[in-house]
Amino acid sequence: MYKFILLCLGWLAIMYIFQCKAGGDFTGREYMPDMAHSRAYDTYYPSPGSGTEILEEMGPQTLDYLLFEDGKVARKPVLGTIARGHQPYPYPNDTTGYEASVAYQNPYTQGLVDGEIPKDVLDRGQKEYLTYCSVCHGPAGEGGGTISAMNGGPYAGIPNYFADIYMEMPEGKMFHSVHYGKADMGSYASQLSKDDRWKVISYIKSMQQTKAIDTKGMDKVAALMYVKGQTNVPKSPTGEIITSKLTSVKTLEKGKKMTLDNVFFSTGSANLREESYYELDLLKDILVNNNGAKVEISGHTDSDGSPESNLGLSESRSQAVYNYLINGGITMDQITFKGYGDTQPAAPNDTPENKQKNRRVEFEVLD
Repeated sequence: MYKFILLCLGWLAIMYIFQCKAGGDFTGREYMPDMAHSRAYDTYYPSPGSGTEILEEMGPQTLDYLLFEDGKVARKPVLGTIARGHQPYPYPNDTTGYEASVAYQNPYTQGLVDGEIPKDVLDRGQKEYLTYCSVCHGPAGEGGGTISAMNGGPYAGIPNYFADIYMEMPEGKMFHSVHYGKADMGSYASQLSKDDRWKVISYIKSMQQTKAIDTKGMDKVAALMYVKGQTNVPKSPTGEIITSKLTSVKTLEKGKKMTLDNVFFSTGSANLREESYYELDLLKDILVNNNGAKVEISGHTDSDGSPESNLGLSESRSQAVYNYLINGGITMDQITFKGYGDTQPAAPNDTPENKQKNRRVEFEVLD
């Protein structure tokens, strides 16, 4: 007990000596000095009792206790440097920057084979949208927020995200507007991190994607491409937006047979039109994801013309599809091709519509 009391007294004596030795406002080594002396809250300015005041009272040896000679506890970054891992927004806040921002890509909507934006992205995007955006644009995105003129508020002209101009607006332009602000809307760069800004935009594009599916009959992949403002939205040779049944195919089972509805050839030939690439790329992805399946590509014609010419044309067309898939990385041991001419009609060969049904390319899972 006595030893403990002596130890405490000795410790107090040492603390007293250091405090007395320092003198003035700078008291040297203290126990929790911030309780005795106020400290500066701005890290780029000297703390109280530092700098020249310390030098005058204590001499140069006291610099051993300082982080910087002038008493500052931090330095500003060198002009022009950025934090490690940070990528500054590359486009200026002007018309040129706004137009150039179409090249800025949303990392959460790229390369989605099935057109499905990840649920965790949408959940976060919806939360931030309802917090920061719905007061103007409304919870459904139609411009009917609580402060909009639609609801008696002071602000008119708030965009309806389902108007054509916004349905097809590239995500980069949306990001630019959120980053800098546009018209009556101020910048949200301080409220939303870069990551959350992209998630909010992903949520908006998801709402627009659903609208495009409902009103334009698109599949999820085509609808997502459409609302992202991509110029390569799949269209048929007559200009109609393509909808593919393949977007719903995940697995391949033996005996499964499907018509490739969006494979197009030049009239009377086996020249594959580029409008076919969307459908065939979807099939290629399915084959990659089911690389154990063995598939036959089959060509069919209507019954106009001679059986010999029909057989030759159907063979050439099935081979054209086969070649496209092989050139795209599918192995020859996974797919084969065969022409059946007019021997397997899908409908009576009695009307132009039925003849069109008979002129087709199919795939069938053999094993």
